[in-house]
Amino acid sequence: METLEILYDFGIMPEAQKRGISLLDVLSEVTKQSSDIAEVFKKIPEETLYLLRNPEKYTGYAKEKANEISREISHIFLSDE
Repeated sequence: METLEILYDFGIMPEAQKRGISLLDVLSEVTKQSSDIAEVFKKIPEETLYLLRNPEKYTGYAKEKANEISREISHIFLSDE
């Protein structure tokens, strides 16, 4: 099974939202009940686990987007128009 398929099929994402707990907490609970989930859990990279444990550290593409906007603004201010 694919990772996302498992997260949906086992209702992990909706369960986390419904209970107001982290995806990682639900995953940890479900790994005790399902060998499929346990196998997927083992394959999650440490960096991803860190972000699941510390979601406030996740910035997504904010840095890249800020740099893109900065370049666009710099181009406008530096143009001779």
